[in-house]
Amino acid sequence: MLEAEASLALAEAMGEDLEPYLQSPVLYWPVSARLPAAVHPPRLSLGTLQLTLDELGALRASLNPEQRTRGLMLDSLLEAARGRHGSALQRKAQDEQGGRLRLWRAYLDDLAEGGGSRQDYPGEVRNRLIASRLALWAASPAQASAMGEGSAGHDRALRAIFQPGEFVLDERLRSVYPSEEFWYLYGGVKK
Repeated sequence: MLEAEASLALAEAMGEDLEPYLQSPVLYWPVSARLPAAVHPPRLSLGTLQLTLDELGALRASLNPEQRTRGLMLDSLLEAARGRHGSALQRKAQDEQGGRLRLWRAYLDDLAEGGGSRQDYPGEVRNRLIASRLALWAASPAQASAMGEGSAGHDRALRAIFQPGEFVLDERLRSVYPSEEFWYLYGGVKK
């Protein structure tokens, strides 16, 4: 997880690219802004944007007044994009969620067949997390619920091999991802 200024700079860069990203057929967009050397930007997608916003949420108390103002401006930019490109947002969220769930299912299948590595769990579970967070970009509660149902079969497969334990992400994110909802971030797979 990045520090506050770096997370904010990354979120702003993604926000600047959001409009052309939404108008394109590309699902994973290269971030065009120059960022601090410490920031190696992921490709822009709604999922990576949401995780970056989640990180900012975890760091909100450490933001100075100027950074808070920039955060509010970013919120306004995102709301404006939702208003202008609602259907594109929904379509991209659904497309990315499908891809993330396929990657997550492939990892679970590899584990079941003895080919996957249990040590990869903290990185692989990120696809499950993103699939869950993409429901925030749905147009309605009904659509969000339908998007959430896509994970149910995968969760049954995971529960059969899941071992509760330590939080697998940066500790600062614990408040953003409570164990009741994000149980799969609190442990790993059995040996």
